[in-house]
Amino acid sequence: MVYGARMQDDIQDLMSMNQSIIGEHFIWPDIIFIIDVPPDVAIERLKQKGRALDGHEQIVTLSRTRQFYSDFASRYPNCRPIWHEGDPSPTAKAELIQYHVRKLLEQKPYHGV
Repeated sequence: MVYGARMQDDIQDLMSMNQSIIGEHFIWPDIIFIIDVPPDVAIERLKQKGRALDGHEQIVTLSRTRQFYSDFASRYPNCRPIWHEGDPSPTAKAELIQYHVRKLLEQKPYHGV
């Protein structure tokens, strides 16, 4: 999304391109997590790590990319957006992901390896 999409219509084009590359062996995942981090929070975290920001790590670009991911989540199956609500900490988001994984595993029969 960051590097390939410039407009919302590009999302479908990117998905079609990826599916055509993978072809008939494409298997849609059981669950897709889209972890939302507001651009200002993401930039602050990168700065705290002492990292230099690249050209894609700007408020305008990250805001646009955030919207693309939101659109993606509403268009494609099995997406579980982990939005920035309430407690924005990575720990709170990890707990929400664990909840969704447990819920999925309860619904899926076990097929041992």
